[in-house]
Amino acid sequence: MKNKIKGINKAIQLFKSTSTTVPAYAEFLRANKIDAKKIRTEKDFSSIPMMDKKNYVHHYPFDSLFPGKRVFAKISASSGSTGTPTFWFRRDDQEEIGADTWERIIRDIYKIKKTDQTLVVNCFSMGVWVAGSFMLAASRAVSKRGYKISTITPGIEKDDILNVLKYLAPKFKNLIILGYPPFLSSVLTDAVKNGITFNQNIKVMTSGDKFTEQWRDTISELLNIKDENSIVSVYGSADAAMLGFETPLTIFLRRASLKNPELYRDLFGDEAVTPGLYQNNDEHIYFEEKNNEIILTSDNTIPLIRYNIHDRGNVYSYEKLQEILAKHHLKKEDIRYGFNKWTSSLVSIKGRTDVATTFYALNIYPENIKAGLMDQKISKLITGSYSIYTKDTHKGTQHKLYINVELRQGIAPNDKRKKIITNCLVENLIKLNSEYKKLHATIREKSLPTIVLVEQNSKKLLPGGKKGILSVVGK
Repeated sequence: MKNKIKGINKAIQLFKSTSTTVPAYAEFLRANKIDAKKIRTEKDFSSIPMMDKKNYVHHYPFDSLFPGKRVFAKISASSGSTGTPTFWFRRDDQEEIGADTWERIIRDIYKIKKTDQTLVVNCFSMGVWVAGSFMLAASRAVSKRGYKISTITPGIEKDDILNVLKYLAPKFKNLIILGYPPFLSSVLTDAVKNGITFNQNIKVMTSGDKFTEQWRDTISELLNIKDENSIVSVYGSADAAMLGFETPLTIFLRRASLKNPELYRDLFGDEAVTPGLYQNNDEHIYFEEKNNEIILTSDNTIPLIRYNIHDRGNVYSYEKLQEILAKHHLKKEDIRYGFNKWTSSLVSIKGRTDVATTFYALNIYPENIKAGLMDQKISKLITGSYSIYTKDTHKGTQHKLYINVELRQGIAPNDKRKKIITNCLVENLIKLNSEYKKLHATIREKSLPTIVLVEQNSKKLLPGGKKGILSVVGK
């Protein structure tokens, strides 16, 4: 409860300062007829209108988004539904907060000592995207605190990663590999096939895509990892950097829920794919849940007040988690997994409300697919109805993107039509989605969607995916 009180108090303080120092937010409050002086309690705070990219970040002049119109030095980008990037700035203290979390993972979960020689292999993309540059900064900050950590940044260059693992990694006692789950599956499988052995203490940190527990088991078996807590997922975004992370308790709860349907329902409802479950730091990120969406308040270079990140999920207070643990007779696990060390709230992440699907940690937007389906070269063949989804195959080591496309009445599936529809969809994905463009340039054929042509009104259109309907189709 203390952390929650601290969290809401800091959120209200941030609101107060932002209302007076950020021109855009002052105008946002005026437009919504909000008197900042009247916001004093948690109930008052919950009445403040929510912001998002559309109604705030992209709506107001660029320099008016910063306190005192100051622009900061470090920048990352995220790609939106139209392909136009949003640029997010960072202060040094934000990276220090990220380093605090990274140090906790290294020290309290990986159990790595300051005196241990440790190699961090950063396999996140090192372009304008946030994960690679942020984790480089966090690792360097931790090393400056006295840890014998060395960091190398091959990014998503597979040959460079394999050379690092073969020639450099054996010189260190500990090895920490960072990267997106599907990419790590591919590169680590190739490493083992090429005769690279992992004899040292190896750890894995992922982000971007929530993975299955089968994936955790498969990677553990591949790398001869005995401790399930050696593979940790982090919840992050370009908007607000590191938002949460797995702990021994969240990992236990996620795995236990797969064997206990009642526990699963209490944690995740009727969600078909197991959501990610992350520990939050209430003092730095204040989470709320509204209509099954995650709302956050965070002191960033662009202060985010009740910001709708458009992630679907739920927030669990420490007290609520205690109730769930007691209900399912898991209080012993509370002690065993050290929940007393992690007394902040938890957040489950189920997916996004403004995204068709996530593939290799990048967002595929409905607009990206619709543009391809509206191409004149194929519009006479299709109705405009589609479903899009991803699947993990080969025990979770391969990540595949599927798009089912409905054909017009009387149009039969054939290879020629599949090829032209595939080309139109891929061309528009490359044109409109800068993250997909980079992925395609890096992994080529592995990035290509599998197109399934479905006859009109077939029940096969929607095998667990999300359906999109085009209201206008070219003739």
